[in-house]
Amino acid sequence: METNRWIDEFRDLFECESLELQLREDWGADQGSSRSLIRNAISAHTNEDLRDLAQLPKSDRFDISIAHCPGVGGFVLAEKPFSVGLDVEVESRIHQSIVARISAPEEFLAAPSSAHLWAAKEAAFKNLRGPNQPRILSGLFITDWQKLEGKTNDAWRFQVSLSLTAPALEGFGVVFRENSFIISLFCRRSST
Repeated sequence: METNRWIDEFRDLFECESLELQLREDWGADQGSSRSLIRNAISAHTNEDLRDLAQLPKSDRFDISIAHCPGVGGFVLAEKPFSVGLDVEVESRIHQSIVARISAPEEFLAAPSSAHLWAAKEAAFKNLRGPNQPRILSGLFITDWQKLEGKTNDAWRFQVSLSLTAPALEGFGVVFRENSFIISLFCRRSST
């Protein structure tokens, strides 16, 4: 999966020059060494030893998010104060009934698809690590879907809030399709 063709588009969209996204088929969850391969690539990119699989990769300079599913895996990173979240899923594995169960009815109906909504929630959830992270995915509400015309495959921009009546959190996300996968990034400037 060639991510270089998207990266400039995403850097411009998020106004984050340091944003890096790498996704590869040989990093998929169905590959026995995928976690180690992803960590090796992150370590090479950051020039830090972040290979310890027993803990989340933490860098003084970068915020990092990892995702993988059968067939593809990878990471997104950005220099702090940006924080990032990434999700990648095999679209056919996302079940509408499960997404409906973790979503408000109006949130579910407004989404481009249940797969878009699931990936958006996952990427936002990963982005909100720490005290801002809700305990469960249903504690995040994806709102304000906007089709990104002329952008990457079936790309949609979204906002996140912690209730249907709360203002949107700083930052925004993007969900798009690539082959049989649905991919989501969420990026914001962090106060920490």
